[in-house]
Amino acid sequence: MEWFCGIEVTSERLIQHYVASGYGIGLTVAVPGFNPPPQLRALPLSDFPPVVVGVAWSGKLPNIARQLLAELDIEATTQRARIGKRGSRSAATSFSRVRL
Repeated sequence: MEWFCGIEVTSERLIQHYVASGYGIGLTVAVPGFNPPPQLRALPLSDFPPVVVGVAWSGKLPNIARQLLAELDIEATTQRARIGKRGSRSAATSFSRVRL
């Protein structure tokens, strides 16, 4: 299936605004705590594989990148706990560091 975008936006807030204004449908990743406005309806797509994030660097890791890795680690732990409570594996998150 190919899906050609008519409008491409850079934030979830813009997706919500355009869809609520009647510009069609929007597709985004499920953000924890997402609560759609009353005029929108969110449909979970449970058959999608988990999102894989990879990080590679050489030399010393900059502080900002170290912060990003720490936040990804926290979010992965949070999502694993949340998914574990519901018993669904389709949205499971995993994060691990491998040093080469």
